[in-house]
Order: sequence, then structure tokens, then C-alpha cells
Amino acid sequence: MRGLMKAATAFGMAIAIAAGGSANAADFPAGSKMDQLAKAGKIRVGVQTQYPLIGMKTLSGYEGFDVDVARLIAAKLGIKKDGIEFVPVTTPTREPFLEQDKVDMIIAAYSITPNREKVIDFAGPYLPSPSAVMVKKGNPLGIKSMKDLIGKKLCGPSGSNQESYISEHFPEVRKTMVLFDSSAKCAQAVINGQADASTTEVAILAALSKQNDGQLQVLGINYDMSLYGVGLKKTDDKTFCKWINKTLEEAYKDGSWAKAYNDTIGTVVPGGAPKLPAIGASCPG
Repeated sequence: MRGLMKAATAFGMAIAIAAGGSANAADFPAGSKMDQLAKAGKIRVGVQTQYPLIGMKTLSGYEGFDVDVARLIAAKLGIKKDGIEFVPVTTPTREPFLEQDKVDMIIAAYSITPNREKVIDFAGPYLPSPSAVMVKKGNPLGIKSMKDLIGKKLCGPSGSNQESYISEHFPEVRKTMVLFDSSAKCAQAVINGQADASTTEVAILAALSKQNDGQLQVLGINYDMSLYGVGLKKTDDKTFCKWINKTLEEAYKDGSWAKAYNDTIGTVVPGGAPKLPAIGASCPG
């Protein structure tokens, strides 16, 4: 009888985990952010809505790698898919949305930078992605390096890591940069001739190239490495941040992270799922 009871208990826990929930949400420290979210059964996640394979709003809902990572985290809290409220954000609105408590976390191609870490906390990183350059198919201007972009109109997201990096390392290129509030708008600017090239992380560029039916091509110009993190409201209590780090490590080890990558970004970026960087630099524990 004891054996049967143990088997039944184990089976019940397995079912709970397979269903995408925490085996026992009551195990979270009382009053912690995890405890509050698990009891509410709801979580607000800021995501991009115009990045194919990363964060995209479609007629059937939200999809992409960032969306899948959000669902992995929510599942560990015992929160069902319909308990996740996806909140659209743009590059400039990410920090304000956290500071104004409009979201519980932001997973939106959010590069970890020293300046951003002064304002918010980051869990992760959960994805490495170098910055690159995209042009019209066939590369009509013959751009082969960052130096070739001097005097050209390079489009980048306003407030992005790329804008900061280019300002510091390629000031002559920065002089003629064109800034929009999203990489999707930069891609369109290249297509319609408002810009000569666009730049952001290679994962986003590859997805935008695919979305635009081969009108664009990603060049082999990698000038920086971005590490995407989960943005959180800055606080002295790093419990939630450390818990997300642990959840990401588990997802990496059990293969669910790689599956999310291969089902999304991995369909356009060759080489398979990348090796995940060391997790926990922003909130070590």
C-alpha cells in the first residue's frame, strides 16, 4: 500500500510538472515575489511585438523565443499559459515600464549593459547574440566592414546597445546614423531607401530578413556581442532574480531551452543552439 501511495504521489508530481507548473508552489518563501505570483496565478511580461522568431504578436497570439522563455519561467511558478499577460514594449520603454510597475519582468531582446544595470536588475543571460549589419539583397553598395559605413545611413534602434557601442567605437559612422524605435522599422527603411543598412543583434536581423521575403541580407560583420537578460525592477532583494537564474540553468540542462531556440531562432541562424554564457553575473548567488 505504501508503495502504491508513493507511486501515486510521484505520478501526480510528474503530471503537474508536465502540465507546465511547479510541483509545489507553496514551497516558495512566504512573501517572496515567486510566492506572490504563484498565488495570484498571473504574471505580466513585457515583450517585443515586431521581431519574428523573437517576440511577435500574430492573429493567434504571441510567439517567438522570448515568448517561449517567458512561458518556461511562468510554468515553474505554476502559472498556466492563460495566466501570462504579454505587455508590448519598445526599446525606449523597457526601463520605464519596470520602474512604473507596469510589468513583472521584461524578456524583449534586452541586452545587459552597465548603464542599464544602474537602473534595473537583470537575470540571466539567457542568449548570446552578436551585433551585425544588414543591407539590401546583393549588397549593392559593397559594404564589407564598419569603415564602409562612414558617410552612409546606418539605421539602428534608438537607445539600443548598438547606438552606444557605435558612438564609442565608430564615431564617424555614428554621425550619419538614422535612429528609429524598432529594428523592424529599420529593416523597412533599408528596403525603401531611407537607410543604406541596418544594425542590431544577428538573431533579430536574420528573422527580419526571412520575414521580408529575401529582400534583405545579413552581412558577416560582427562588431559586438550582446547578452540578452531578463529585466527586473531594481531592488535590494535579489531572491527573484536568483530564482530566475536557477530556472534558466535548469531549462538549459533539461533541453527545454535548446528546443525553444531550435524551434524559433534556430530555423534561420545556422549552427544550432549556442552555448549559454555563465548565468548570474548581474545577481550572483
